Amino acid sequence: MYGLRKVFFAAVLFALGLFAFSISLILARSGSQNRQGFQSSPATFDTFSLTQSGQVYEVNTAGTDELLVSDYQAGTLWQINAVTNVYTRYTGLGYVFDARRNSDGTLWWVDQANTFSRMQLPTGTYTTWQATAEGGSNLSGIAFDDVGRVWMTEFIGSALYRFDPASNQLCTVTVPGGNDSNYIIYNQGNLWFTTAFGTPRIQRLISNTNQLTSWNLSPSNSPLGIALDGSGNLWWADPGTGKIGEFKPGISEFITYTPPINTSPSGLIWKDNRIWYAGDNSAQIGSLDIATATGITRTASSSTVSVGMACQTISSSSVRSPTINTGSVSWSDTLITPTLDLNGWRVYSLTTGSSPYGIAGQRGSVWVTDQGLQQLIRLTDASSLKPRAFLPIVTR
Repeated sequence: MYGLRKVFFAAVLFALGLFAFSISLILARSGSQNRQGFQSSPATFDTFSLTQSGQVYEVNTAGTDELLVSDYQAGTLWQINAVTNVYTRYTGLGYVFDARRNSDGTLWWVDQANTFSRMQLPTGTYTTWQATAEGGSNLSGIAFDDVGRVWMTEFIGSALYRFDPASNQLCTVTVPGGNDSNYIIYNQGNLWFTTAFGTPRIQRLISNTNQLTSWNLSPSNSPLGIALDGSGNLWWADPGTGKIGEFKPGISEFITYTPPINTSPSGLIWKDNRIWYAGDNSAQIGSLDIATATGITRTASSSTVSVGMACQTISSSSVRSPTINTGSVSWSDTLITPTLDLNGWRVYSLTTGSSPYGIAGQRGSVWVTDQGLQQLIRLTDASSLKPRAFLPIVTR
């Protein structure tokens, strides 16, 4: 009897040991996947064809679900719901650049000449105005301040424009040394923009004091897309050098990051503690982990001046109605594996002929416009997915 008990307990101990070994092996594998496999998992990659005769530029978020896609050449504005996949397409708008939604629900865009427009929803009726300045104007990026005024920059020129739709007052700020910025960001009373030509600079205008501070970049820099992260640092895409730049205004410090695969970044966003960029002319979508990626740091010198503002009341030039079509976007849910996932960088190589330009983050996905193939890309990678927790089943 004692011998049988001994054999029984030995069998139980062996079974418990085997169970413990299995659990430790599962945990070890799980930990390995969290460290390596999770980051290098395939991403869901989808495309949606736009007007093939057009030239798409930006994709911008509008509220919690909507996306606005600006097709400059086709004179088309796409409004796409990221949840329902229903789209509304407005055509016959002239040239559409950097379309965005104001806090009152109206849609605004510029034409990269001297015209800017506002669309009322749901009718789609839109009103245009003209901004005139010495030598004309080259209206580019759009931003809105806390009271709904519209700020516009110039991609070639020396002015910032502020338009108040409540009073039709247009104010012009002359920027010493030129502006030359494609995009502009408003955040807590500060307007951020860049200068790409002449002396490349990062610039900040305090809207209520008209104090302009400039930080000089290196002569080889050519900033294009800009974004703010959660700490208030300004990031820029630099197609001139093929790098990603970070500016920390609190300590006046520049950090430049070199992607591990040659690229020409155009637009970028901050999402999930990563900087995502669209690789124009290099068929890439990439990202870097802010916490782990390393760059080259240098101190930035700055200068501050007071700038004047000249204001006038202008009249709208026309009120028009676009052609409106609705439909549904269908996605194929194909998979794409990172070409590289190393040292905080993750790079996806796209189809030959792709030329990613604009980029936005909405509803757990990264959305990118592709000028080469005239399409909208939706990319959902591992960093946007939440790891699942499995709880043991306990019985009494």
